[in-house]
Amino acid sequence: MLKYSLGLLFLFITCLCNAGQALAEDAVMFETSSLSVNNRSPFIMLFGVVTPTLSTDLAVNKTRSTTQLDVANYLSKHESDNALFFIDGESKILTQTFTSSWDTSHWGSIQWSVSIPWLKHSAGKLDRSIYEFHDILSLPQNGRTDKAHDRFFWFAKTGDKTVYNNTDRTSGLGDASISLTQRYDGWQLSASIKLPTGKFEKQTGSEGVDLGLSATQFNPSWLRDRSWLKNVPLSVWWGAGLSYLSEAKALSAFEQNNLVIALNSGLAWQIAQRWQLKTQLDTHSPLFDSEIRELGWVPLLFSFAGQYNISHDTSMTLSINEDLRPRVTPDVIFGLALQTDF
Repeated sequence: MLKYSLGLLFLFITCLCNAGQALAEDAVMFETSSLSVNNRSPFIMLFGVVTPTLSTDLAVNKTRSTTQLDVANYLSKHESDNALFFIDGESKILTQTFTSSWDTSHWGSIQWSVSIPWLKHSAGKLDRSIYEFHDILSLPQNGRTDKAHDRFFWFAKTGDKTVYNNTDRTSGLGDASISLTQRYDGWQLSASIKLPTGKFEKQTGSEGVDLGLSATQFNPSWLRDRSWLKNVPLSVWWGAGLSYLSEAKALSAFEQNNLVIALNSGLAWQIAQRWQLKTQLDTHSPLFDSEIRELGWVPLLFSFAGQYNISHDTSMTLSINEDLRPRVTPDVIFGLALQTDF
């Protein structure tokens, strides 16, 4: 997937550098939102790792509805003298978020959000397509074979203790989260809390409370003052997040890191009045101090997306997230988001 991801990035930059003057009369930068990217790897997805986010302004007394569907496909195995870790399957995460804004006398406009996810873990329906895609482009299969498709199996063992063993699909309500967000002088600051509304047995939650803070800078002055591609409407952002993750009792056999740092950066290009292309890099520190690659390595996700503004208040975004460090995150995550202000 690395060659494919770098190819998408190269195509994006090439198109950007060759952009014409169709939007020459428009502003050289514009406001947009970051991509909602999370590490959807089994066990890791249960925690409320806060990633830096950027959202467009929401008028006071208006409500924003964001519905996002993520489909993550994975196959990975780690075997050593002390541990055995094997995951094969596919996860679908449907997240509904409602956001509202209000004015305060001292702090200006503040947005608050409530997110409620629903998760389903089952056999990998995308297995064959991913295998054939890798085969056509001569990419590493990372354990995939022509005969091993549509399977579901999660198994984790350390020492003599079996931490998790499941071959049956599961589904249910995930861990809900609440966040507060404020913009200030080119920055977006956020605070959030994740609540234990999911169940570890169904792999829909960690059954703990997680806290997080994040800061994102967007469209700095150098972007407005640039001399390169000054007729091309661009938007950039980057940020950092700090999370405190409660101990997951069911994963006590692994040494968990309570503090996790997340970083990301992104670029958007408005290629037409209603269309935007976006790319983003995301990473975070390991959640566990473990030799198991899927738990103890630093991930790196590359995302590429297209956003279509259906109207002034409604937009749709289609994204693909690729693993730049195979097995640390799912092979591929497809995302579809619909956002409406009303």
